Amino acid sequence: MATTGTIDSDNAAQDITNADILKKLCEMSGQLDKVCTTVEELKGEIFELKEDNSALRAELEKCKQKLERAEEMVIEAKTQASVAERRVNDLEQYGMRNNVRVLGVPEAEGENAAECEEKVLAVFRGKLGLKSMANSDIEACHRIGQRQQEQPGGRSQALPKARPIIVRFVNRKAAETVLYHRRKLKSTNYVIPEDLTPANFSLLAYCWEHPEVEDSWSKRGNIIARMKGSKTFKRIEKRSDLPDLPLGASTPFNPRRRGRLDRHGDSSHTNNDNNVPRDRSDLEETLAKHV
Repeated sequence: MATTGTIDSDNAAQDITNADILKKLCEMSGQLDKVCTTVEELKGEIFELKEDNSALRAELEKCKQKLERAEEMVIEAKTQASVAERRVNDLEQYGMRNNVRVLGVPEAEGENAAECEEKVLAVFRGKLGLKSMANSDIEACHRIGQRQQEQPGGRSQALPKARPIIVRFVNRKAAETVLYHRRKLKSTNYVIPEDLTPANFSLLAYCWEHPEVEDSWSKRGNIIARMKGSKTFKRIEKRSDLPDLPLGASTPFNPRRRGRLDRHGDSSHTNNDNNVPRDRSDLEETLAKHV
């Protein structure tokens, strides 16, 4: 009987153990099912994320293409604007082909246009030897800019500087004749440059001060330069036609340079920060002193 009781006890213990194992297995199976479900859900989310990512990539690619097209349009617009600006500048310069500027002519207080014209004719006839030059050759003649005012008290620190005179001839031939004979003014205080547009004058000033330019001038509104070490001349239409300046470099004015603006005309120096020419009449006066 004792042996039978022991066997029954062992069987009961084994049944309990099996029951526990089955219970654990069921629990694990349930947890595994949950894990599988979670994995499937994650797979679905990952798939959705991949789909979203693909859509975002496609959208990003579209944006990149749009940006590239926009950049191309901007470049094209800038190019067209630059071409248009050059055309406008060329037309403006063409309209000034009958003009010259005359510097160094003394200015009297209360001087009128007729007196100004007679002074200019005196320079043309006396200094250039153009004896036949007459009032009928001149369409318009006047000073440009504002006359300097005297200081309070009736005395100025210095005599007011004579303003430049712009002369418009009735035809281009008369203007070219004056420009041809202006070389006779080298030993005088008079200077006769071409009348340039602001853009062309700025470009000429830039050429004058560029360290790689040996000589520069204007001819019929065109800017001409000769580079250092070269015997040939070339037309300069824009600053990029010249070698780039070193980063941070400036081009300080050097009065001993042999380059002559307009061959016997404007001179310039620039602000060290942005190479923008200063007051034009001051630049013209500077060259008049260092020609």
